[in-house]
Amino acid sequence: MAQSYYLPIHMSDPDQDVEFSHISIREPGTSLAEGKMRISRARCTFELPGKASAAIRKTAAAYENGFGAFVEAYGSHPVLRPILKDAASHCGTIRVLFTKDNDRVARLSPAPRKGASPQLVLDATWADSAPETPAAHFAGMILLGTLSMLNPKTNQRAAMHRVFDLYGLLDAAQKAQLQKFLRSSSVDCGHVFANAFANLYDAELAQAQDDLDIEELANISTELLFQTGYALDTLRFSAKGTPLKKGVVELAGKLCPNCALGKPLSGESPEAFAERAFDHIERTLKWRDKWATWMRMQDRIDFPYPQDFVFDLLNEEYEDLDEWRANINAVISRYFDYQTEGENIKRISEWAYESDIRLVSGRLSRAFGNQANLLSTAKYVQGKEMLAPLARRIEKATREDATLHTAATRLLHLVQEQKKTPYSRLVGALNAFDEALVKYQAEAAKKILDEADTASRHLLSRGAIALSRERMAAETGLT
Repeated sequence: MAQSYYLPIHMSDPDQDVEFSHISIREPGTSLAEGKMRISRARCTFELPGKASAAIRKTAAAYENGFGAFVEAYGSHPVLRPILKDAASHCGTIRVLFTKDNDRVARLSPAPRKGASPQLVLDATWADSAPETPAAHFAGMILLGTLSMLNPKTNQRAAMHRVFDLYGLLDAAQKAQLQKFLRSSSVDCGHVFANAFANLYDAELAQAQDDLDIEELANISTELLFQTGYALDTLRFSAKGTPLKKGVVELAGKLCPNCALGKPLSGESPEAFAERAFDHIERTLKWRDKWATWMRMQDRIDFPYPQDFVFDLLNEEYEDLDEWRANINAVISRYFDYQTEGENIKRISEWAYESDIRLVSGRLSRAFGNQANLLSTAKYVQGKEMLAPLARRIEKATREDATLHTAATRLLHLVQEQKKTPYSRLVGALNAFDEALVKYQAEAAKKILDEADTASRHLLSRGAIALSRERMAAETGLT
């Protein structure tokens, strides 16, 4: 298949005879009709052939209404402005192909050549019987998120963050309607989108898992959080005292005028104030990115059991932990689909083989987690010959100290050996040399400072003190 862009959401396969909708379509659908779409920052309109079916017209209307609903309600909102700019970046028409039983709700193929039009492939089987309002909100988010990727700088992860931000603009009633629609429609196989949305904006979950208050920055776009975070990171290392404090107040105030983030606490130093603001933005971004990553990772698999049932059990309160585990295990055992899991294994194995990635699987446990951590670093160093000149210089410079020279010789041996060198062994040698160097410098500095202290008590001490400074500089030159 030619290069294309899409959000990590699959359509459910309607032909699968299963107890719950969890098997996705993974092949392109059947073509139904072609049309055109014109889009600007204010409007989205479709041009359909006269023979277009009612399902196609309903699908086009859902996208038009969804785009219009977001523009009308949030057109000037900082979340929507950059999305509209990218979505409307293609001047002219976009070719649209309506399909039946497509793998994706929407898939965007870039223009094949300069001057040509991109193509948007839309599944036309879901909107006909969908409730109008949640269908429009869903279609609007999908369209805006997908068309965002017309901008080469907006990848799938960034587009996902934009969709999350759009969901955050909806009020509680609209979110509830959309959740109900996603969990009853074929557009969200395994309810991956619905669960990601729900978990991302679950304040209690964020507090319990990451000790994070997500509500203060809830309606701030992820892009703006990144920009402010980068600026804060630069500021806290380039300014001190009052200038640092003023800079943090200005940046945080511009980001969120009414937030406590931009107000220093009583007795809080400028450095602590900057660190607190930076840390809150950093952890908020990590929380959001966790769910974008989770969604992208679900894209290659179909859940072999109903996630919703398990989530319901996880949200219940149990006094007996063993009973809680047993109930969860009973649900998974009852519904577990081994054929689906087999297809997952095959799909991931093929992807790993094509990507030249080695996968190791094991039972989920603390012991295997430790082993997996060790295995993840069990790789060989590539191009180590480039390190040889530097390693020889280090070995030569440390010959006067036995401890340092031993560590440097070990490092040189690993770099020059003909066989492959494991990454973990080289890191271990570097750490050992670093520890030896720190110890050597501490001992040398203490000796020099003791000599300088003794010399300072003498009348003719100026030359000795100057010499001690030169010696100190020479010793630190080893780093």
